[in-house]
Amino acid sequence: MRISYIGQMKECKHNTRIAEVCYSEKEERIAERMMDLMDKTAPWWKPSGFDGMFIVPVADREEYEEFAEWYMNAKRMFKNCEKFGF
Repeated sequence: MRISYIGQMKECKHNTRIAEVCYSEKEERIAERMMDLMDKTAPWWKPSGFDGMFIVPVADREEYEEFAEWYMNAKRMFKNCEKFGF
């Protein structure tokens, strides 16, 4: 899984900043579990899922950094869950 920040588009009046998370087929289950957890615990981040990726709108780089920290903790947790069969 890989996370990246895509900033504001030039000459665009609405917010286009997003956190983009790309994943492989074998990581799809973790990504789905992560989006479910986000819906339940962090409703202000509204993920949109696509084939092999999901995006989360963010207000600015600071909010992206907060999301990236949440993402890294969730990813670690779900990888450990799969490792031990949960």
